[in-house]
Amino acid sequence: MGIRGLQAKADRTIRRVALVYVTASDDYPFSFMPEHFQKRPGLGLRYLAAALKAQGIAVDLFDCLFDSRRTHDLPRELNDGRYDLVGFSATHASAGQVQGVVAGLDRSLYAGRIIAGGPCSSQPEVLLDAGVDVVVVGEADQSLLALVRAYEAGAGFEAVKGIAFTDETGARIATAAPPPTPVDLLPIPDWSQYDPLSGDLFEVSMKRPYYVVMASRGCPYHCAYCVTWRYWNRKYRVRPVEQVLDEVQFLVQARGARYIRFLDDVFALRLDWLQAFCEGVERRGLRFSWGITLHPLTFGSGRRKAFEMLQKAGCQMVNYGAQSADPAVLKTIGRSPDEPDALREAIPMANAMGFATVLTYIFGLPGDTLQTLRGNVDFVTAVRPTLVDFHPLDYLPGSDLVDCIPVEARCALPQSEIQGLCRKAFLEYYGLRGGALRTAMYILRHNPEWLAYAGRSAGDVARLVLRIALSGVRPS
Repeated sequence: MGIRGLQAKADRTIRRVALVYVTASDDYPFSFMPEHFQKRPGLGLRYLAAALKAQGIAVDLFDCLFDSRRTHDLPRELNDGRYDLVGFSATHASAGQVQGVVAGLDRSLYAGRIIAGGPCSSQPEVLLDAGVDVVVVGEADQSLLALVRAYEAGAGFEAVKGIAFTDETGARIATAAPPPTPVDLLPIPDWSQYDPLSGDLFEVSMKRPYYVVMASRGCPYHCAYCVTWRYWNRKYRVRPVEQVLDEVQFLVQARGARYIRFLDDVFALRLDWLQAFCEGVERRGLRFSWGITLHPLTFGSGRRKAFEMLQKAGCQMVNYGAQSADPAVLKTIGRSPDEPDALREAIPMANAMGFATVLTYIFGLPGDTLQTLRGNVDFVTAVRPTLVDFHPLDYLPGSDLVDCIPVEARCALPQSEIQGLCRKAFLEYYGLRGGALRTAMYILRHNPEWLAYAGRSAGDVARLVLRIALSGVRPS
């Protein structure tokens, strides 16, 4: 069974592949953030690039996450006849941009050879409708290599696990998922095409060169607003400590990394893994700063011991996805009502030890009212994190909030009011509640070189603050 529109080539050998990250779609909320502030590199395609290169296939990686102008120029770059396949990483935020680039591709070059994957693959019909020929659903490490072999052999694509496509008859085909990728077999991602002077300005502990690593895949939690669990096929797998240390050592010693952001949904759930990792950093003499994301309940009664190990190993930032300070709201999204109490202990403890602490909140969750949203601001004022992010709920296709919770159970506040409340919370916390002063004091005391990075984006920062202060219109 073949792919609709696939044109067989006399030479089926796949010699060169283009892998592409695009920016968020222009109409997506906060699409301006990566381009101006959160210049964090993509990681998934770098794993795939390393795997393809190990098979003798040349790869060009187009990381346009921070450059909307380059995204719009992509069809011209991709239509020069160099590539046998083109693959996109697509999120729900970037699906519209993927569609725009695909529409500009020369079908005589790419007939049947346009591939997409990434978080949006949980809704493969969205990408197929956008003109993509094959969607790799979930993890692509095994499926992409099998797909390349099928292209070269002219074999039936229904034998490739973990893909969705439209066949010659117009029928939509979805094959069975492959077994989870063994995390101990993952290669070191390919960093040959990367500007290490990128970085996330919202990480006030950041230094450059800046890199990212994942020490685990998946998430053990099932939050109602999230689709991560679906992308990772409901699995949570921690990589072997020594393998992660090898990757970190490569980045520090071969690439000069001074800061590494771990992209795990939840870093180091087990205290014994964390201890082995932190001791390994010291044993190998690795000197770098790093930041992580934790769940509010991570480490429990062992929290102080964990923070002491993190501090000694060079970790400088801990980020918590708090989402709400109201126990009843937390229960509606599949979270524990005990999380605010855990954060009341964790944030002051981490602050006292010199960590940059970050809390993020979602406004507009089921059960949210003006009182619960006011409670979020009161809570962060009491625990005094270094940074706080307030943002409106995004209804992600495939999440329980979209698929399982009735519309009438959603937050009754209109979206325009929720956006205004986020803006008001931002201004109140940083302006009236001392948040800006706390942030500035942390930077001056712990990481003054951050000011040099921010200075290059001073105009963007000033315009962002002004727009938040004066308008409910999304910055662009």
